[in-house]
Amino acid sequence: MALVELNNVSKTLGNKKILDSISLTIEAGEVKIIMGPSGCGKTTLLRCLAKLDKPDSGDILFHQKNIHDKNFNTLEFRKKVGFVFQNYALYRHLNVTDNITLALRKVFNMSPARARDKALDELEKLGMAPHSKKYPSQLSGGQQQRVALSRALATDPEVIVFDEPTSALDPLMTCEVGSLIGSLHGRKVTILCVTHDVRLAEQLSDRVTFLNHGRIAAEGSFKQLSSSGSDADIRRFFGGE
Repeated sequence: MALVELNNVSKTLGNKKILDSISLTIEAGEVKIIMGPSGCGKTTLLRCLAKLDKPDSGDILFHQKNIHDKNFNTLEFRKKVGFVFQNYALYRHLNVTDNITLALRKVFNMSPARARDKALDELEKLGMAPHSKKYPSQLSGGQQQRVALSRALATDPEVIVFDEPTSALDPLMTCEVGSLIGSLHGRKVTILCVTHDVRLAEQLSDRVTFLNHGRIAAEGSFKQLSSSGSDADIRRFFGGE
């Protein structure tokens, strides 16, 4: 049974159709990769999934329940689905530990002591415990990415959604972040990664869903997509020409 389902999801902004009848499923334990060029609809898709925007039509289901229904329990959904956004979304006025414990205390009603222990445990796993008292401005891009990931993992989510996780990182750090994301598979975390980074996507999974002009243009392996028949946009994106 699919953990997340999108059924014919469409969204128009202004006079432009950003998403056009998108349907896909994410199975429990799966690493789902969505790729596509800038402007293809990736960000709007994530905003609809995060309940920041509402589709004009179609359904988004989590455990068979429509997340945009008025009776849907949004708080429980946010507890079970962690988002790691492109800009990390760290609070600049809070140190690393406080960035992680805030939701644990306010949303999950953990005691300050338990929340701190949970935060330090996740930071330790990602090699960030020595930086627990630093502020985001004192961290590199890769370190901020690890803090954002630690914050998402601290809530023990069923699904983690990554939005362009390597957009500001060099090739070496991209490989490192890819290894970190890949290691989540051993923790039975379902992963949805939206990226334009072919190297990262290939590191995480052999199969991708390619989004273009608001539609799913192709699904398959990198080899298949790099030689994708008459579609020059897909071949070019995957280095086939």
